[in-house]
Amino acid sequence: MTLTPSLSDFDWIVLQETHAVEGVTPDEVWSRVQYHNVPAFRSMIEPALRRLSSLNLVRSLELEGHPLWMRTPQGHLIFNWRTQLTWPDPGPEPRPGETGNNRASAAPCDQYRPFHGQPGYCWCGWYRDEHSAQAQQSKEATP
Repeated sequence: MTLTPSLSDFDWIVLQETHAVEGVTPDEVWSRVQYHNVPAFRSMIEPALRRLSSLNLVRSLELEGHPLWMRTPQGHLIFNWRTQLTWPDPGPEPRPGETGNNRASAAPCDQYRPFHGQPGYCWCGWYRDEHSAQAQQSKEATP
């Protein structure tokens, strides 16, 4: 999957608002979407969630008969990379399995690559100082 799928501005906003670890209801998504001051209707939420689900960016869990929506790891990756691209120097793309939110492996990677969503952290999910000195320096060597 591409790291920059073609989504409407509204779909990106809905994806942004499904970041809660415990999941959010469609009504909570609607409440949060209204803060973005975009032309939208409550009836647009479920279709947007279904589109995002078909792309494996969000998933729904049922709790006592009520759907709770949350981002998948792929959803975190796509949203985080899109946010990273707004920086003057976004750096290299994340590697397979990396989202920036969670540790992708049992040890830090071999090249510190700043994840701007969490300053001081690498895309692999480990803090800069947890990388070897050589891995920390490789960021400066990267064009």
